[in-house]
Amino acid sequence: MAREKLEDVEVESNGHVKILSLSDILAAPDLEERTVEIPEWGGAVRVRALSRGDIKKAYRLGTDRKGEIDADAIERYLVCWASVEPKITPPDFDKLAAKNAGPVAKIIDAVLGLSGVDKAALERARESFRD
Repeated sequence: MAREKLEDVEVESNGHVKILSLSDILAAPDLEERTVEIPEWGGAVRVRALSRGDIKKAYRLGTDRKGEIDADAIERYLVCWASVEPKITPPDFDKLAAKNAGPVAKIIDAVLGLSGVDKAALERARESFRD
């Protein structure tokens, strides 16, 4: 069966979109990287998308035994695990608390966007956490 490529989706000669195998899905390079411009800091940082497993792990680690969600902890995991250049460690992330919140929010937004996560979900988690 002849195939053609149409807007990054493989279409078979009968006009139907190719049904993927599990091997196709697992081999697809879908964890892209992005450069995030941070003019407030005079440059940019590079981050990568996180896997569904990474996102779930961040939420699990950021939730205590009572079900209380620590949005700050979740943000720390997201930024540290997604940072490419520079590589941001947990102690580095804690130092960012003394910096302007806007650039840090840009990084978090980029990670969430790349990872396909609804930003509103993180906001709901933040609102439910009591200091």
